Amino acid sequence: MDILIIGLGVIGTTYASVFKEAGHNVEHYIREGSNKEYISNIEVTLLDGRESSKGIQVKKEYTVNPHSKKEYDMIFVSISQGKIANVMEILRKETFKGTILLCCNLWYDKQYLDKIMQGYDYILGFPVAGGCIKIKKKSLLLKLNLIVVYSTIS
Repeated sequence: MDILIIGLGVIGTTYASVFKEAGHNVEHYIREGSNKEYISNIEVTLLDGRESSKGIQVKKEYTVNPHSKKEYDMIFVSISQGKIANVMEILRKETFKGTILLCCNLWYDKQYLDKIMQGYDYILGFPVAGGCIKIKKKSLLLKLNLIVVYSTIS
């Protein structure tokens, strides 16, 4: 599956690394002028709860691939609800195509959300991750420390 992640935030980067590990092609759209624009590698630390209820700490290196095309199977968006209209404006301007997975804490009613999302199929999700991002400006290394509990649905 070809997946476009909007930005390089905690939630999107967490899911990007998991999608990539599962064998998907993952690329990022990072807006011009962002302080994360030139980051190419990220050290990700996860607390994985799939094997143990207390979680197992996992560290891995994640390579950020910039977007290389306009059409994706899924576009992953995880931002605050007040920024969704702005992101949709960017997606339209950049002519990206694909089903959008909105992993946001939404309080909009369906009619308003349909208006914002006009022209795109979308799915509502809820992110299950948290943490912080530390950027070392000199080396442009992004260190992502996350508390993530993965679980499977049975």
